[in-house]
Amino acid sequence: MSVVDKYLNDEELIQSMTDMRLQVGLPPFININCRWIPHPKLKAPMTEQEMIDFVSETHRVNVEGDLKDSKTVDFCFDAMVGGIPHRFRGHQSENYRGVALDIRILRSAIDPLTALGFPASLGSELFSKKSGLVIIGGPTGSGKSTTLASLVRAFAERYPGSHIVSLEDPVEYVFNWEQSLISQKHVGYHVENWSEGIYKAKREKPNLIIIGEVRTPEAIQAAVDAACSGHMVITTMHADRIPRVLDALVDNHPQEMARSIQTKLSYMLRGVICQTLVPTQTNQETFTRPTLVYEILANENTPVQSTLLHGTWASFEVKSIEDQKSVSKSWEKRVLELETSGQISHETAQFLKLK
Repeated sequence: MSVVDKYLNDEELIQSMTDMRLQVGLPPFININCRWIPHPKLKAPMTEQEMIDFVSETHRVNVEGDLKDSKTVDFCFDAMVGGIPHRFRGHQSENYRGVALDIRILRSAIDPLTALGFPASLGSELFSKKSGLVIIGGPTGSGKSTTLASLVRAFAERYPGSHIVSLEDPVEYVFNWEQSLISQKHVGYHVENWSEGIYKAKREKPNLIIIGEVRTPEAIQAAVDAACSGHMVITTMHADRIPRVLDALVDNHPQEMARSIQTKLSYMLRGVICQTLVPTQTNQETFTRPTLVYEILANENTPVQSTLLHGTWASFEVKSIEDQKSVSKSWEKRVLELETSGQISHETAQFLKLK
């Protein structure tokens, strides 16, 4: 049995957990329903040789160099679990004990947006036009990659025959729709950096450009320009609420450029989704997946456009535009829905209201 089989060959756990932590000198831990617990079956500490073997079986870059020279490395790999192919994302790091790996499970099937808890009309609203910018915000481990994949599915179903170009680091979900042309690129391997990748992607006649994450002012500018030049762009940011996403888009630029980006956002921003994962309330002993909490701002009316144009989003409340026809939904309303239905506890709801 290979080291990968030893640690990952448990279909029941793979279906229930979101992450696994492997650390030299410690037994593995798994994350189920937003809580870390010791692996129920593997009790022995992981050896240094097991770690080297695990990485060599999963990581295509030079293993010895990575383990000795690099402080952090991100990669994805495929493995068979119970005879079923699965995809995983790995993050390699170091601490005083030695090398550690954080393994995230990427679900083999890409769910529709409704399966994640989003409104049925979300995809049709965000993609009512063929160009624009959609942003998913949230902290690490908040399910942004899963939401992004479901949004890509919604776009591909709405516009069959599209050319979809993704820029990721690394390539996570592998897209495969027969009626669309898919080009997925690993930044750092297939293109040198995000800005260059966006620039080159525009020359491939894409309908949708996926940017795994915008981190720099140059990448933000390139993403905005791509959306303004007739492409639909979906990207993610490390910001947990809508005003902070919009601040991050604008604040890192000189004043004149920031003003230009505000103006462009007013007419080409299609929507912002901010989200996090919290424990699902359950009395069952069986493993339970976490619950997705989110807020949605859809640029579908004059008040939103005016807010974006004048940069007054710090005082803007999504609940001021909520109605039965709008796909926009405030953080407060979503939290109340989940608490009322019993999906999250009162304590979790109170914590979320403070965010």
